[in-house]
Amino acid sequence: MRKRLRIALAAGVLAAGSIVAAAFRPNSLEAQPTWEPVPVETGTVVDRLRETGTLMPRDPLIVAVPFDGKLQWVIEDSTWVQPGEPLFIINDVDELKKVGDERTQLTEAGQDRELAKLKREQAGDTEERKVRKAEQDRTIEQARSRILTTKEVGGLELVRLDAELVPLEATTTTVRARYETARLAWQQAQDAFIDRLDEWQDHQDLLLRLENRLDELTQQEKEAKAKPGSAGAGGLEKRKKGKDNLGSTKPAEGGKSNAEPVAAIGANGGDIPADPAVEIPKVVAERNEVRAKTETVQRDLSTARTQRDTLTPNKDAVELDLAAAESAERELRIRIEIEKRGLPATQLRLDAELTRLSVDEAERRLNDGQAAFNAKTLSQVAIDDLVAARDSIRTQLTIVTERLALADRPVSAEGLAEAAARLSKAEQAAANAKEVRDRNLAILDQERAVLEAKIARLTASLAVRARRFPSTIEQEISARERDRSLKPELAAQIEAELMQLRADLAKAKATPPHIAVAAVAGLVKVRREGDRQKLAGDQVWQADPIIEVFAPANMEVVVRVNEVNVARLAKGMRVTAEIPALGRLPRVGIITQVAGVGRDKNDGSGKKGQAGVTQFDVRINLEPGDDHRDGDFRQGMTALVAIELQRREHVRWLPRAAIKRIPGSTSDNKSGVRRTPGGPVTPVKGGIVGTEAFVIDDASLPEGTIVYVERIPNR
Repeated sequence: MRKRLRIALAAGVLAAGSIVAAAFRPNSLEAQPTWEPVPVETGTVVDRLRETGTLMPRDPLIVAVPFDGKLQWVIEDSTWVQPGEPLFIINDVDELKKVGDERTQLTEAGQDRELAKLKREQAGDTEERKVRKAEQDRTIEQARSRILTTKEVGGLELVRLDAELVPLEATTTTVRARYETARLAWQQAQDAFIDRLDEWQDHQDLLLRLENRLDELTQQEKEAKAKPGSAGAGGLEKRKKGKDNLGSTKPAEGGKSNAEPVAAIGANGGDIPADPAVEIPKVVAERNEVRAKTETVQRDLSTARTQRDTLTPNKDAVELDLAAAESAERELRIRIEIEKRGLPATQLRLDAELTRLSVDEAERRLNDGQAAFNAKTLSQVAIDDLVAARDSIRTQLTIVTERLALADRPVSAEGLAEAAARLSKAEQAAANAKEVRDRNLAILDQERAVLEAKIARLTASLAVRARRFPSTIEQEISARERDRSLKPELAAQIEAELMQLRADLAKAKATPPHIAVAAVAGLVKVRREGDRQKLAGDQVWQADPIIEVFAPANMEVVVRVNEVNVARLAKGMRVTAEIPALGRLPRVGIITQVAGVGRDKNDGSGKKGQAGVTQFDVRINLEPGDDHRDGDFRQGMTALVAIELQRREHVRWLPRAAIKRIPGSTSDNKSGVRRTPGGPVTPVKGGIVGTEAFVIDDASLPEGTIVYVERIPNR
């Protein structure tokens, strides 16, 4: 047995040797090499680095939370979605409560603004009266100082001024009578306007109460219909048959309606709610009646306003004329007072002149008497009487002269100082009054500005919040329809707003605000909270980004390049790419980033240990193609890229296969070509560009020169 086994093994070895020998035996039928002619060409030579990369998402579409709330549902991570598919659902109870709170705050702020407006108007009137009083005191002190310090003209100036004052007083009296007539007519029109305004406001308040009552009854009717088995219209009659004790809206005294119905009292003493089916027609009828009256009052109010506005310009013009006439009369009276202050001195000057004439007359009589005495015709007693009369008149002249000197004496420094102090005090008081007015009004204006800012903020917030929810839009539509009834003069404007609100309502119903949907197709990533992703029941806050949608058209290629080649790459280099999974779909791109830190080849690959080869991530941005197939991209697809490292234009070149190495060459140029089939290798000057071309610098090989490349089949 063993002998037969050894014989078989020996036979096998011999057979194998025969097969190997036959394989290396020269075969006369083996294919001979062929020589392919290759011409020298002129054109562009590009050096490319070919690598394999992966499609990766870039710049995801982030979906944020529209308002605070709790997640009711969130899509599963790594799900592919199409446009319009839901991503997450948020409980909107808290947000609706915030909308209601902001509406309440807006109403309160509006009321505070109206109150602040009234306070501002009242304070303005009060402060203006104080300022006018201070300015009047200043004007009086200015006139007093002017009278005290101005020198009178004298002579007949007082008479001339008095003659000039007479017609001016008559003019002022006439203008004042015109002003009183115009002011009285305007005041009557103003009173009539205020009466119509109060009447219109009463109708507005009544209409508003009726609208509120109608809303309550309508809501009760909806709730009654929504509850199965509940007593609908006529349910109260079934419970309280034969008793007509429902609420009513009968007109109150004075022809006005009471919009608040009286609750019916049952037999057991409990309140019975009004039946909407019975009350709604009554309230609607009363509302229509009040609305018709309101329109009449509105027309009367408009007429009263027009009449008042028509009389206002005439009143203002006459008031300006009166102010000008009073100012001219006041100036003339000040000048008269200045002349009156010099009147005693004028009288004394006249008295002194008359006394001088009397002294001259007494001297003449005394001289005549002395001549008669010398002629023995006049006694000594008579001469003594003439002398006494002359001396008496001289004494009177002395007294008058001294009184005139006192009258002509200027105002004392103390008097001037006192007048200046009083004037300065009055001017300071007027300035202080203006400053206090401006400061107080500025404080009130600041309060109004704060309220205006608050109202603007709440209005803007509600414009965003309330316009997202169908229920809040419906409430706003109801409110604006009520305003249209209350303010017929704004009907056109309100109707335009209602059209926009109805469009917003349709949009809100089509796209509920608490359901976030995908805007584009793509891969979904759910943000994580700590060590887990967001889940239903988690509290989220407005503007929190919780979903990322990676659109397929927004992809980039990530290539891991060996450290040997990374130094040849730079940002901005052109790239061509093909996507094999999409039928070698071609794309062009550009390098946007070359990593500055490399990592081992096995990092992130799941392989254990280090490969000892360092690679650098290179990111390439692909440009959209004209075939509109970017939407077919999927994360992780392979991309074959060719990075353009070098480009040389208008050069002579040959394929790398046409270049032969010259063994044993001592020159710097060790490359050559065959000019004839099987002929010798002729040296050629140039250099290799990339892996495919040899650029020729040798003038002996012009364009079109033929060289030969050896082709050996099956090798």
